[in-house]
Amino acid sequence: NTPPGTMPLTGDTLMERDTARAQAAIELSALETRAKAGETYDTLAEDFADVRARLAASYENTEGAAADEWTELSADFDALEADARAGTSTFLDSLSNLIARFSADVRVESE
Repeated sequence: NTPPGTMPLTGDTLMERDTARAQAAIELSALETRAKAGETYDTLAEDFADVRARLAASYENTEGAAADEWTELSADFDALEADARAGTSTFLDSLSNLIARFSADVRVESE
């Protein structure tokens, strides 16, 4: 019995979220390369927002562990943006850690 307004956790839903996470890792890696090449966060901000929005869509109507996971990921994106806007030296480290988190999750889920 699925509560109104939520999606049941089907194999398709989990696969879509896994796919979205893998795609986010790829896209964030490309943005990391651009940032290391000297592009500023201001020129990359829209691309970061797009990655976040696509990922958020894959977590819509989730509950339980998946909802908690999105809360953590959203906080990671918030921290990344705060570091970038503040111009802190931890921006690239935060980005690398976020990418590593996605990559580790993909490896664990595929085993």
